[in-house]
This record gives sequence, C-alpha cells and structure tokens, in this order.
Amino acid sequence: MFGKDVLKVDFNETDIIVTEPYFNFSTTQEAMNEILFEEYQFKSALRTNPSFLSQYKYSREQPQKPFCTLVVDTGYSFTHIVPYYKERKLVENIR
Repeated sequence: MFGKDVLKVDFNETDIIVTEPYFNFSTTQEAMNEILFEEYQFKSALRTNPSFLSQYKYSREQPQKPFCTLVVDTGYSFTHIVPYYKERKLVENIR
C-alpha cells in the first residue's frame, strides 16, 4: 500500500497517524518507527490509541469543552474503558 507506485506520494513530505494498542510493547513501537522512518521515510508520525482520537474529536465538536470523557473501546477480543479528565488520559484507571 505504501509503495511509491501505488499511492504516488512523497513520504518525505507526508505525516502519518498510526493507532496502536493501549499497552503496546516498546519493542513493537521501535520496530514501527524503524519501518515508518527508515523504510518509508515519513516526515513525522503520531502514534496514539483509538480512544484519544475519539475523545479529541468529541471535545472539539462540543460548544463547551467537556470536563471529563469516558471512552468505551470494544473490539473483537477485548473491551477497554478509558477515562479522560481535562483531555488527559488517566492511564492508571484504564480497564
């Protein structure tokens, strides 16, 4: 998909957003960085989890910023409940 013959994009001028699991291993993160920056040469990468993107979009759509947000992320083999307080994820309270 990232082949220059498929997308016809100059990755040196392209930013990418990548979602990853909540408690991703640092070795996996390092391998992802190596692929994104050394193999494809992206300009920059934002690694985040899906709940942050949901919370970010929701808080930007509200006329008044919400004080707290609770995101329930349900997948095929897991469910995560992620609380946010003043747009900051409370990592110790993720279930």
